[in-house]
Amino acid sequence: MCFFLIPLVWSIFSQCTDSTYGDYYCTTTGLILTVLGTLLAAVKTIYTSILQSSPSLSNPSHQPSWRRFIIPPRLKLHPLDLLTRMAPLAFVQCVILAHLTGELDRVRMWSVHEMTPWSLTVLCMNGGIAFGLNIVSFTANKMAGPLSMTVAGTDSRRGVIFSLCADREYFFRDQ
Repeated sequence: MCFFLIPLVWSIFSQCTDSTYGDYYCTTTGLILTVLGTLLAAVKTIYTSILQSSPSLSNPSHQPSWRRFIIPPRLKLHPLDLLTRMAPLAFVQCVILAHLTGELDRVRMWSVHEMTPWSLTVLCMNGGIAFGLNIVSFTANKMAGPLSMTVAGTDSRRGVIFSLCADREYFFRDQ
């Protein structure tokens, strides 16, 4: 199936462990949230690709009911249309989780006591950049597909890791 991705994933894993050996510590909650976030990001990439693809010519009534429940319909949505449908749901989910973890109260206190016009400007710029990134990501996902997006993302991370390791070796080689 996708066994050709194993060397790519292994190379990233080995580069991370070699360059940061001994620096690892984690909590169970952090590990669970990281693994869950990774799985949900993969599912989101696959679902956005399906939602942006053209409808199938085959009759959907021949599919088993469990498959129709799990796999979304192919709606041929534009990236902006998909974003306007997903963003409100993501916002509600983030607010609920922030409230449950107490983060919403900390943000409220920070905004009352420490927010400056500059930090508000930076937050707005961050939101605009995230919006643009989502449009570009959805458009690229529609053009290339979820597997290509995963390989491209993994390959770019490998390039960043190579660059960071090379910089570390260059700057700290005399010590």
